[in-house]
Amino acid sequence: MLAARRVRRGAPARGQRPWGPRRALAGAAFAVALVAAGCSGATTTSTPSGSPASSSARAASGASARPSTAPSPASTRSDTAAASSPRLATGATAGRANDEAGLRRLLDRRAQALADGDAGAWIATLGAQASPALRSAQAQAFTNLRRLPVTDFGYTSVGPVSATDRVRVEGRFSLAGYWTGTRTFTQVLTVQPPSAPGQRWGIVGVAEGPGRRQVWQLPHLQVAAGDRVLVAGNVAQKELQAYQRLTQQAVDAVSSVWDDGWSGHVVVVVPNSVADFRTLSGLGTGSARRGVADVAAVTVGPVATGVPAAADEVVVNPDAYAELRPDGRRVVVLHEVTHVATRATTTADVPLWLSEGFAEYVAWSTVPVPTGQVAPDVLQRVRAGVGPTALPDRAMFEDSTATATRAYHEAWLYCRYLADRFGRDQLVAYYRAAAQPGADDADTRAAGAAIRVLGVPQQRLVGDWVTWLDDLARQGA
Repeated sequence: MLAARRVRRGAPARGQRPWGPRRALAGAAFAVALVAAGCSGATTTSTPSGSPASSSARAASGASARPSTAPSPASTRSDTAAASSPRLATGATAGRANDEAGLRRLLDRRAQALADGDAGAWIATLGAQASPALRSAQAQAFTNLRRLPVTDFGYTSVGPVSATDRVRVEGRFSLAGYWTGTRTFTQVLTVQPPSAPGQRWGIVGVAEGPGRRQVWQLPHLQVAAGDRVLVAGNVAQKELQAYQRLTQQAVDAVSSVWDDGWSGHVVVVVPNSVADFRTLSGLGTGSARRGVADVAAVTVGPVATGVPAAADEVVVNPDAYAELRPDGRRVVVLHEVTHVATRATTTADVPLWLSEGFAEYVAWSTVPVPTGQVAPDVLQRVRAGVGPTALPDRAMFEDSTATATRAYHEAWLYCRYLADRFGRDQLVAYYRAAAQPGADDADTRAAGAAIRVLGVPQQRLVGDWVTWLDDLARQGA
């Protein structure tokens, strides 16, 4: 699943541009307050850590609890095959059926070439008819893969070869030292079958298959690697290093709050265009194809019920992120890193209001900005007698920019209220309890956790929160 953070709107950032909704909001709630307040800091946004994809601006798909890289703020969990050699599906054309093993061997040689760092052997898997452009592109792909700490790269399944010599292949890879799990990828290869005994299969065309694009598929990839933070992208090395420093600071800050069981490893991907952001985040196609102009960052990665996220990455929207001031950028990165931490150490989804609200709470707790500048929309509605009477639901997070931004603000204010009343450690304990797997849905589990950890029924907590908001609004916060 995926979670995204939106850039806040309502307050001008650089160039007086309004912030945007969360999810596709690159730190929407966070950024909005910072930018709107005209603070020296910038506004930021991020997405829930409990959805397949989670973004710091609340990704356009709407952040969600537990990884929701979904075009729902978090990425979908998916099991990756662990076959050591590709499985060839039945259906190859009759003339080639007797050499299916040859195609498998071709892909095995390709994976071995990468493991050995043998560029010549990698290029040798191309057919004699491969164009100079393909040879150049594959040389770049090999270089990209070798620049990253790629491990466990291999092809797990091979579809039938079509009458036009095309075949869909699926593979997997991991990043040593940063991920404990693997990601899958899909490609459509055009192959050159052997025309005589003793000849080998060769690749004469490579196209990306459906699904998210992987970091190593970016052109002109650069990498900045540290002990715990890996930043990769097709931007200048100096820019990658700046992201690395900011992310390391965020890791330290988040670790001080969420300090039990998280390794602190984070992967950040920084493309140089919104088009690349769409394909890397998964927000560019299908039901997730919404506006992403306000999404500053999103956390995406495969997730499966009952298993912690093990291959998350934070993908940055370069245009939305550039609109933020320094504090706003800090908030967005903190929000996303919080999602990475919670997703990596919990095994069940939590409601979006908890995943997004908690990430907002951690991020905003490091920036000294008045509440009224962070969530003016909510407090204005409270003063007008139309403030929230219930926690924001998923529909609010996935609605229009203004509604989604308000949902993030309400979620933040609720988590802040819980921390003020019970203490930060109890808020963390409450989140962890709500993220325990069970037969009930996320909302029911969260309600049960409220009684077990906080000792108060959730309905009463919400009522007390509404009263707290009234007092906050009257105080002119």
